[in-house]
Amino acid sequence: MSNFKNSLVLVWSAVKGKEQDYTTLGIKQSIILLAIPMILEMLMESLFAIVDIFFVGR
Repeated sequence: MSNFKNSLVLVWSAVKGKEQDYTTLGIKQSIILLAIPMILEMLMESLFAIVDIFFVGR
């Protein structure tokens, strides 16, 4: 349970954009902290494209 809670805290800090010193973190934590914002950006870009296609197609 503690590991799951730590994972959620890590993901939430990545979403909030909390500053981190990546030289002091483990490699797994660093990859997660760097990947979450990129995943969110790609999702938002895809959503923008879908909405754009909807409105242009009307």
